[in-house]
Amino acid sequence: MNLYNNTPVEAYYEICTDSEHDSGTIAAGATVSLPQYDNQQNVVVKFSGGSSIKYFNVDLNNIGTGRALTVGLYHE
Repeated sequence: MNLYNNTPVEAYYEICTDSEHDSGTIAAGATVSLPQYDNQQNVVVKFSGGSSIKYFNVDLNNIGTGRALTVGLYHE
């Protein structure tokens, strides 16, 4: 799974399943690759931009290899 930050600011992310958890930051215009989440079920991804931690959650029930999810967030 790739998480891409298409905003002009650094974004914070958390991603987890029942057995795994990762978090970190993604620079503006950058991508983080997390192949361990490919073909997993019940993946939860949380994004936050800027200095305040306010999450935007995406629950992914079944992700397969070669599939993509695009989420647009606007940052002011």
